[in-house]
Amino acid sequence: MNDAGKRLGRATASLTRGNVRLEFRSTLDGTLFALHGSNGCCTLRLRHRRLHYEVVTDARTALLEVEDVTNAADGAWHTATVAVDEGGTRLYVDGYQVFAGTVDVFCAALGTDLRLVQGSGTLEVRNLSIDESVPTAQAVLGRAHRPVALVEFAANHLDDFDTARVSPLTEGSVRVRYRVRGPGQEGTLLAASRNGVERVRLTIDQRGLTWAVRVSESTWRTFAARGDWVDGQWHDCAVTTTAGAVDLYVDGYRVGHLPGQAFFADAGDIDSVVIGQDTAGRRLWGEVQQGGIYATPLNDSQLKLLAGTDPLTTTAVFDRGLDGAASYRIPVLMTLPSGVMIAGADRRTTSANDSPNHIDFVVRRSVDGGRTWQQPITVIASPGEGGDGASVIDGCMVHDRDTNRLTVLIDHYPGGIGQPNNQQGVGLTTDGRWLLTDADGTEYHLNDQGVVHTTQGDPTPFTVMPDGTLLRNGATMGNIHDKQGLNPPKTPLIARTSFLQQVWSDDEGLTWSEPQNLNHVVKAEWMHFLGTAPGTGIQLARGEHAGRLVIPVYYEGENPKRVSAAVVYSDDHGATWRRGASPNDGRILDGTTLDSRTLTGEAASLHECTAVERRDGTLLLMMRNQHPDGRVLASTSEDGGCSWGPVTTVTEIPEIFCQPNAITLDADTDTIAFMNAAQMLPYRGNGILRISYDGGRSWPTSRTLNPGHHVYQSMALAPDGDLAVLWENEWQGLYLTRIPSTWWLATR
Repeated sequence: MNDAGKRLGRATASLTRGNVRLEFRSTLDGTLFALHGSNGCCTLRLRHRRLHYEVVTDARTALLEVEDVTNAADGAWHTATVAVDEGGTRLYVDGYQVFAGTVDVFCAALGTDLRLVQGSGTLEVRNLSIDESVPTAQAVLGRAHRPVALVEFAANHLDDFDTARVSPLTEGSVRVRYRVRGPGQEGTLLAASRNGVERVRLTIDQRGLTWAVRVSESTWRTFAARGDWVDGQWHDCAVTTTAGAVDLYVDGYRVGHLPGQAFFADAGDIDSVVIGQDTAGRRLWGEVQQGGIYATPLNDSQLKLLAGTDPLTTTAVFDRGLDGAASYRIPVLMTLPSGVMIAGADRRTTSANDSPNHIDFVVRRSVDGGRTWQQPITVIASPGEGGDGASVIDGCMVHDRDTNRLTVLIDHYPGGIGQPNNQQGVGLTTDGRWLLTDADGTEYHLNDQGVVHTTQGDPTPFTVMPDGTLLRNGATMGNIHDKQGLNPPKTPLIARTSFLQQVWSDDEGLTWSEPQNLNHVVKAEWMHFLGTAPGTGIQLARGEHAGRLVIPVYYEGENPKRVSAAVVYSDDHGATWRRGASPNDGRILDGTTLDSRTLTGEAASLHECTAVERRDGTLLLMMRNQHPDGRVLASTSEDGGCSWGPVTTVTEIPEIFCQPNAITLDADTDTIAFMNAAQMLPYRGNGILRISYDGGRSWPTSRTLNPGHHVYQSMALAPDGDLAVLWENEWQGLYLTRIPSTWWLATR
């Protein structure tokens, strides 16, 4: 298939599933391949030096932007595979999966007269093949192109010729495989010198891994990642420097992304490069098995390939274009005792924005451990469209093991309202009915059927549905809002504020109740906003409050820009709810005693949070915040979330103002998983999974799951015991990655 525009045979053109595989190299943008038919096309191209896969058919348009593979146009050979089946599309680069999509379009869906256009000119493509197989991750890995080092070490030093080849490199990668003799041993893995003076060093010690380059006689540029890699085991470590950063890897996973660029050329004209020792001859307390220096910076997949890292599988669950939506955000994930997995999301129909925006809440179900997903089910359909549409946003799900009921608490906004412009108040009567006024403040009442009456008891043509939809003589008027000109005089209006609502399912997510308002029992009149901390809640299993349902929330006080975390809880399986105090109530910060109602300082704000129950029955709340320390904050409760102790800093976990999520992996051993976006890249990203073996008191184990774009996440144990992470790329969608339980059990 080397001819451009070649017509494909009948057998290939009829494939409904399969894969396209190729090898390519380029330094410019261009098309790698395109499949054109009478009904549409599929195209893999380099755009802005990054891979983009686009599908355009009569039924579906999808764009999968592989933003985090940054060296696809570096002039080196790479492999790429596009695999498609009924579960969607998976993209692989250099042996490892780099992206996924829900789109399941392959050759047959493109129509008749199917033709293949292959890259040409300065963009080289070779060994392109199309077949019906849907390869496993291991099969893709087995056919990946292995990067070739500029030089490899056959002894403890490079000869003069190879040293001269290395010396002018301004970017590239260094890779070393080593082990020390046991805990506490350390030393130099690789070093370079000029005139007998050491100028470059890669060292390992009890604190972690360090790359250092001497850029002047008095200045070393030092890049370090902390961790325990002097445990007597074999480890594969690597340094990549390019695009203004130094990345440090251990065993195929990035452990440090550090601004600043320093490589051999920055050290001057080096004349000696050694491995397994420093340039004075002091040997590593252990051994180096192999090492190499690469003239081009290696990507995440290539470093995993060299380290022999087991591949992970990622499945797209919600992404832009699915059911015509512009975007999906806010992951919710739950595994039920039956093994059914439920994934939920905001369906943002016309734009990716938060409220005010038209947003529905949808779920998908999986009966095979998250490998495939049933069609989306709309749980709450909001009226209206666009920025004037009503919305439900930030779902938080909890399962009641006693009733098998699945409950979701979620934030509802009337049309045109969102957190930035909502007003103070509950917006409901004391018995939970909509509180209605018209534009001049005239009040209306509702009867039990939702029919609107004047204060004198006279009926009007209006009816309000449970979700806030306004009907006139039985016909939908759309949103309830008060934007000028959109409602006639004397039209009843819902309050311009946030509403906490709940819905539930008693058949494992197949059907759902109508939304039920909760503001009148959990929100105070002095609050502007009260809403969920999205993801998952918990049901307590220990102590006097066993059986209690707990949902993390946060709220604005009298100052609408200052927020406090808390929980709402139910002791009767969701029939009634109460709000506990906030850790900000009575908190002493900088000598001042705080009150969540009158909070003024942004540094004191406690935003989205996540709760887990410890083995001793206490609750641990971990919180997003804007404190200058840039660390996650925590507090504990001994009464099931009614009150909280002091707020403490979790020094091991960076906080970049993004949602956190935590779950219990093993209640008997107090093993907890925590994940958040841990670094501004400058976008929010670097999703790191951390494990605690003592109920969140320390976090000794971590692994970078997504080194690039990463925002929110929700975790659940899959039926087979693996960890399932439903994570979010902010603009593209929600993706489920499975992590084997052997990882955190083996690292304990």
